[in-house]
Amino acid sequence: MPLVWLTPLFLSCLSCLILSGVILLKRSRGPVEKALVAILGSTAWIQASTLLGILDSEQALMWKQLSMAG
Repeated sequence: MPLVWLTPLFLSCLSCLILSGVILLKRSRGPVEKALVAILGSTAWIQASTLLGILDSEQALMWKQLSMAG
């Protein structure tokens, strides 16, 4: 993958983590909020693994496997 993908991957990972933090800081924690935090956490995991796979080309297969685990 080209290096053009680094910025969008980083920004999407960061935004998922920020949104998860905002949801966790809310007082009401119902089943919808818990599911949304899990989905956003999984998305952040996938984006971070993909980003690290681009940066570390020697271990790209391991990062791809970690991305698929998300």
